[in-house]
Amino acid sequence: MQVTLSRRNLLALLHRLEMADSTCTIVKPGGIVVTAETDEVHYRHRSRGPGQMHPDTEEFIIDMEEALKIIRTRREAPQCKCRNAAPMVRRFQAIWSKPSGTWK
Repeated sequence: MQVTLSRRNLLALLHRLEMADSTCTIVKPGGIVVTAETDEVHYRHRSRGPGQMHPDTEEFIIDMEEALKIIRTRREAPQCKCRNAAPMVRRFQAIWSKPSGTWK
């Protein structure tokens, strides 16, 4: 079985990982269920943790973690208008549109 997600769906799953009471799930047509887990949950039974990925992918993951730190800080600020996501959408679009490298 192959499941194809749009960038929007991937970002929605990423957001759901940040939501305290979320099931971190998207239900696709045909009843296909896609669920995300935090790394802590997903790799908890693997003593060696996650496997290696291409260096460009590893760098991208680090960039995304840094972007999430910025988002979390802004959402925790007392003056946060968290429901107006336009600035964050533009930031993620800039990050996601980086060239992907030469991995084949």
